[in-house]
Amino acid sequence: MYFAKYLREFGWEPIIYTPLNPDFELKDVSLQKEIPSDLCVIKRPIFEPYALYKKLLGQKELTVGQQIWKEDTKLKTSQKLITWIRGNFFIPDPRKFWIKPSVRFLKSYIQKEKIDLIISTGPPHSMHVIGLKLKRTLGIPWIADFRDPWTQLVYFNKLKLSPSSRKAHHKLESSVIAEADRITTVGSQLLNDFMTINHQRDSSKFRIIYNGFDQIHQARTTANENFTICYTGRLAALQNPTNLWIALGLLVKENHEFAQKLKINLVGEIDTVVLEDIQSNDLKPYLNHKGYVSHQEAIDLQQDADLLLLMLFKNHDSRGILTGKIFEYLATHHFILAFGTPGGDVDTILQETKSGIIYPFDTDIQLIKQHIQQRFNLHPSNLALDKDAINTYSRRNQCKQLASICDELVKSY
Repeated sequence: MYFAKYLREFGWEPIIYTPLNPDFELKDVSLQKEIPSDLCVIKRPIFEPYALYKKLLGQKELTVGQQIWKEDTKLKTSQKLITWIRGNFFIPDPRKFWIKPSVRFLKSYIQKEKIDLIISTGPPHSMHVIGLKLKRTLGIPWIADFRDPWTQLVYFNKLKLSPSSRKAHHKLESSVIAEADRITTVGSQLLNDFMTINHQRDSSKFRIIYNGFDQIHQARTTANENFTICYTGRLAALQNPTNLWIALGLLVKENHEFAQKLKINLVGEIDTVVLEDIQSNDLKPYLNHKGYVSHQEAIDLQQDADLLLLMLFKNHDSRGILTGKIFEYLATHHFILAFGTPGGDVDTILQETKSGIIYPFDTDIQLIKQHIQQRFNLHPSNLALDKDAINTYSRRNQCKQLASICDELVKSY
């Protein structure tokens, strides 16, 4: 969606195929503004099982997605059962019911409109299965675009998969990787993972297209009176930076000026484990938990921060995880403090752009405390970082690379 508005600049007219009535946990209608009004958008009905799930367990129950991020000990038996059903009966995901009608419709549409190339983007990985079936039927050039892993995803093993279900996932993934003309991913680690687990030796069909950021957001030019730490997005128990909250709690007690100026903005769905840690470290007076806001409001809050938090995952090799959030953060030109596995894609980007640092979750509390103290001492003079290295990650530049892949692929047919 984000790339659609730039593709025209590089000689490609995108046609977007999307569900008419998707069931998302959170909806942000403001994102529709990202699509040019004169762009062709085809919307077709989709059946999803989420409505049945809500009727069975009630509207106030956790969604399947929320359950996956919860610790098993905090889930009811009925919720664990739903997760098992999700993992074993909806392969590759609950959008599977859209595959057959989509292939039937798109086969006719592609032939009638003489479409040159298709790009499937996932997750949901049902979109790649649609691309796979169209490729087999029509022989059309096909790019499978992975914004996240498939069988290597953090919560894949929390789906309570049977051996046969696990095998089915791997078989589908391998078929997509083998039969797509090009595979695009969001980072080098994810690219290498796809090659390794699917036994691919030829790297020529694999390319990196970063999520990138739009260049329409202006960096802040005036200093904050407060020292504002900000995190936007869902923050699960698996992402809870316990040592960070302890370090901040110590700084508040030891540094009166820091205590006067500290402000913590958590924007989005925050796990109760995180909020309990904040409470236990006497940080609640400094917390502003805004819950879900529009994408634009989240961007505004990022730009108003002095230190941006980026959380990957505990007890997991997160070197291949590269969320779109880091690129939104880069666009603010503010410092990023990340927690996860050093040596991966996030670490590389932070070093290349000199935009931040990544620590393991179990980093010594005193080291975290010293780093935050250093950032606070620079406040408010550290207003904006150098943007030259950052601009290579703009969505326009990334879209230019995508268009180039499309050009070379069509010419080869």
